[in-house]
Amino acid sequence: MFSLTALNSILYNRKLAVFIILCICLIVYIPIYSLDFQDSWDDQWVVINEYTENGLSLPNLKHILFDFYHGQYSPVNQLFYSTMYALNGYDPLLFHFCCLLVHLCNTVLVYLFIDKLLKACGHDDSLCAKTSFLTTLMFSIHPIVVEPVSWISASKILIYSLFYLVALIAYIDYMSTKKLKYYLLAMVCFVLSFGAKEQAVVLPVAFFLTDYLVKGKQYALSGKVLLEKVPFLALALFFGLLTIYSQAYFGAGLLIDQKGYPLVQRLIFASYALTEYFTKIIFPLRIHHLYPFPNDPGHPVPIRFYVYPVALIIIVIYLIRNFTVNYIYFGICFFVLHLITCIHLIPMARVAIVADRYAYVSAIGILFPISYYLAKFKQRAIAVRIVVLYCLFLSVYSYTRTSDWRNSTVLKNSINS
Repeated sequence: MFSLTALNSILYNRKLAVFIILCICLIVYIPIYSLDFQDSWDDQWVVINEYTENGLSLPNLKHILFDFYHGQYSPVNQLFYSTMYALNGYDPLLFHFCCLLVHLCNTVLVYLFIDKLLKACGHDDSLCAKTSFLTTLMFSIHPIVVEPVSWISASKILIYSLFYLVALIAYIDYMSTKKLKYYLLAMVCFVLSFGAKEQAVVLPVAFFLTDYLVKGKQYALSGKVLLEKVPFLALALFFGLLTIYSQAYFGAGLLIDQKGYPLVQRLIFASYALTEYFTKIIFPLRIHHLYPFPNDPGHPVPIRFYVYPVALIIIVIYLIRNFTVNYIYFGICFFVLHLITCIHLIPMARVAIVADRYAYVSAIGILFPISYYLAKFKQRAIAVRIVVLYCLFLSVYSYTRTSDWRNSTVLKNSINS
């Protein structure tokens, strides 16, 4: 019988632990090799376009870098498509394989991020190894991350996350060593991350959360540490304005006078979205590719949606009164921060009230504290059984959900299944 001692020896061998996670992830995503392009769900214009087909020529690279496309500015992601096309044309197998490869890289980065974060907080090697393993395993096979892995048009989430996680890891190294090379690496990765997806704009705030968790409030708010954030904040401001302008160029977003949802309704949507993302990360049920708005602009929100802001306020009050543990607060703040640009507080061109892909990075904020307390749970045999059963459920659901992305017809039919 497989003993807890043998399990611990695997977890302490970090290379072996990561290798096991990657193998499990590869098995879960076996259906990805039979997926096609989504010819009626954005691939037909996001992936298949003149920028992709014109390859890596200098004139095309100039257009990729300076053009807005359908209200989006993601030159790094477009370069990803152009490179794959240059290798073998519109080969869906190659495109999907590369997306999975990026997800595997992100999986390794999540492990490194959690491991370095806990070590910086002064935790022992055992707790660091266990928490990193659990967080990374659940992240890698979670059904809510299937969409960006299986849908080529959502690859910008994968690419942005890749550079974003490297930036976070580099910043933790900078905190402990104060070496300029880590600071500059974080800055370069910030630029590249935004070049894939505008969600990266919140990185300076993520640095602040890391400061607060690792070294406390006094350090995080000290003048020198705040001054170090100024270049990142300046870049974030520029990136934010660039995003708003790119949407306005397309005739949408914050600068365009158009009939949209009023602030009160958007606050209700935000409350609903946060609740929905939170519950789907913990209990991933009824995962779909499309979650329509409950009402059209100019029409009232269904009464049942008014429950969500009230429930959210109650939950916040409960957490403040009953928990003083930094890891819970860090996780929740990390979770909310990486959704803040996607929950309709800022008017953006969105076709759905929530989208699974936006929870790719924010899911770490929920899975991390859960893993932390599972790793500290004294009844280890019970904890192992819980983890095995939960991860088995995640694996089966993700395997099935990946198959639903075979093509646009199968995807649309999956809503009714």
